[in-house]
Amino acid sequence: MIKDKFIAFCGLLLVTCHAFAISPMQAPNPGPVITKNINQLMQKDHIPGVAVELYLNGQPYSYYFGYRDLAHKLPVTSKTLFEIGSITKLFTSLLLAIEVNQGNMQLNDPLGKYLPSLRQNIVPASSISLEELATHTSGLALNSPLPLNATFNINTVNTLHQYLFNWKPAAPIGSQWQYSDFGIGLLGMSIEDKIGWPYNKLVEAYIFKPLKMKDSGINVPSWRFDYAQGYSNGQAVPHMKMEMFPATGAIEASPRDMQHFLSAALILPGTPSSISSAMKMTEAPYVQTSSMQQGLTWEMYSFDPEDPSFTAQPADKNFGPMPATQLTGSQSAVYDEGLLLQITGATTGFRSYIGLIPNTKTGVLILANSYFDEGDLVNTGRCILVQLQHQ
Repeated sequence: MIKDKFIAFCGLLLVTCHAFAISPMQAPNPGPVITKNINQLMQKDHIPGVAVELYLNGQPYSYYFGYRDLAHKLPVTSKTLFEIGSITKLFTSLLLAIEVNQGNMQLNDPLGKYLPSLRQNIVPASSISLEELATHTSGLALNSPLPLNATFNINTVNTLHQYLFNWKPAAPIGSQWQYSDFGIGLLGMSIEDKIGWPYNKLVEAYIFKPLKMKDSGINVPSWRFDYAQGYSNGQAVPHMKMEMFPATGAIEASPRDMQHFLSAALILPGTPSSISSAMKMTEAPYVQTSSMQQGLTWEMYSFDPEDPSFTAQPADKNFGPMPATQLTGSQSAVYDEGLLLQITGATTGFRSYIGLIPNTKTGVLILANSYFDEGDLVNTGRCILVQLQHQ
């Protein structure tokens, strides 16, 4: 009976995305929009804690809700560490773009140029380009050949190269979009091979330090006091570590640090030039599918607040495969600043979302210490961006 009353109460709290608007005559105050949407999300999906970093017309705002640890009633703060999951892939593609700008790598470089076992062998995997890895058009499956959290059953360089040596694409390389953790993992390994540094040192030197991200790290120790506890279905779960392929999702970051990254993603004043020029490269369109354009990790969608489906996304992401068209002249392309640039992340106990509308210098980042339906997170992020257009 109590559970039924709670569900009914939560149902009364649910509002449609377009039912909450603020008169454009009022001074911008995103607080009510954020609070209403995040409270709704936390109640619906039983999320212990959430952090929101926001830029509205280039101005920063921060909001923290609930607990990073339920058992000890520790609140979420600006320094709480969250697992950001696949948002890590943005850092990996940004590293690639930095190296391209420095003349160390090229987007059309083949994978065989960087992985030792492929350099002397002509096999399909050798010809996959770095751009195809970064745009999910390599033909490598989502989590080849086993789920990512099983590390593909590949735990040595030898087993990795054996898999690639025997791999055969299901369709011509570059002809299909299929989300691939494995592909981004190989991209990270290629950058490591070229520069001669491990992934954690690359991210620290080229991104964390320039952006003054002081709290964040790669596979940080679980005993860190400020590390949020992750949850799934209301139960605490172990922290997720990715030793073999950190480039796919191994970053833990604080809201304060991710506010700096969000500012750089919007290329706001103060962004280091090495970051801003590389960020523009990642945010350009390289691939067209039936539903979106694909940048280097970034996904780009039409921003249509009047389309009901815009804030009614399905619970699960479409990971493909789906037909893809390579855009001509993509290396010099510039993104449409009116589009929504978006990506989500997940680990066994965390969810994350980042969405940008570049032409309004508006972006939102949501970090949650619970695993739940991706659609709820995407719709919340999009609702916030839609409602803020009324401010």
